[in-house]
Amino acid sequence: MSIYISREKGLYVPYLACDICEERITDIDNAVVVFLPHGDGYKTLAVWYSHKGDCHNQAERLMKDTYGESA
Repeated sequence: MSIYISREKGLYVPYLACDICEERITDIDNAVVVFLPHGDGYKTLAVWYSHKGDCHNQAERLMKDTYGESA
């Protein structure tokens, strides 16, 4: 989960970065959260942020490779 804090114009500003390409996510309409529910559905084993498209596809594949077919 890539949440960062940057300093911009004297203020501390949180932002999300793609867990695949590591670039800042600047357009929320081009973002997706890939997650793996665990147990009763109220907990998660993994949460990754990514851009839609190629990064999202790669995140889905990596989630399955890392945690198995239940991802």
